[in-house]
Amino acid sequence: MPSLSKRDVSRFCEQLRMLLSSGVPLLEALHIIKNISKRVEIDFIIQQLAQGESLASAMKKTFPAMMVSSIEGGERIGSLEAILDRLAKHYEARAETEDKIKSALIYPSFVTSLCLVSLFVLFVFVLPGFKTLFVDLNTELPLFTRIIIGLGDVFSKIWYLPFMVTLTMVFLYLRYEKRDEWLLKIKYYSRGQVIGAFRTLGSLLQGGIPIVEAFKTTASTSNNKAFREIIFKIKESIENGVRLAEALAQYEIFPNEAVQMVAVGENSGNLAEMLLSISGFYEKEKEIATKRFTMMLEPVLTLVVGLVVGVIAIAMFLPMMNVISQIQ
Repeated sequence: MPSLSKRDVSRFCEQLRMLLSSGVPLLEALHIIKNISKRVEIDFIIQQLAQGESLASAMKKTFPAMMVSSIEGGERIGSLEAILDRLAKHYEARAETEDKIKSALIYPSFVTSLCLVSLFVLFVFVLPGFKTLFVDLNTELPLFTRIIIGLGDVFSKIWYLPFMVTLTMVFLYLRYEKRDEWLLKIKYYSRGQVIGAFRTLGSLLQGGIPIVEAFKTTASTSNNKAFREIIFKIKESIENGVRLAEALAQYEIFPNEAVQMVAVGENSGNLAEMLLSISGFYEKEKEIATKRFTMMLEPVLTLVVGLVVGVIAIAMFLPMMNVISQIQ
């Protein structure tokens, strides 16, 4: 079945919540949503419900694990509408965050691509043309020009090599068994994993899911094997009677300030709210860091493109200036 985006999930939760709040029975509400969205996932859920399955069980194959666990908890304690409202806000917030990060990276990606294409065109098509012109002029070329033309000759013959090296590096990275552990050492990436874990865990606890079960679901939402192992180890520590803050403190990936705030949340009985607050704080911090990085990267990339084109232009016009001076 086609995968659902976070915004699709948010829209589904909000539509279902509104219909249930209006007194529409569950099956009828799902039929209405199916007619509106035309998605096969909804039809599959309706079929499962008709066979006697619960809503959470019917959603397991099509919706995120965190959502399924929350729905299951909502069905168990009779607060399905409140859970759907919380889920709609949760997935909408995640979709907005991802959109902001993607938007911030669009221009730097465009400039980088432009730089690479410009270099390719200059070295493979433009420089060989100038080389032919200089041969026809039968003039001695400055050392600077000879170096640039030599680089162009080399690149025109092995232009495919950088692409092959890049593909090889990507292949080796994908086959690297400890790549997940390596990624966790990058603060920007690891902070994203912490944000996702705290947000998911807080939402599940807020929905009445027991903490051990919530940790199982939280682990399944991460795409990093090494981080999943950390979450499972924390779950085992909690099962053995260790407080969450103490379990988190055993791993460097969790900032000290976050661990202290979790301890405060445990002591005050507001752990779920505290986890959501921490994830929201770090999410804003990550957005700011992304914006600052892209703001710094844009002028640097523009300067690099300008310098490369300028250097090549100067190298090509120097021989012409010599020819003009000789004619005069």
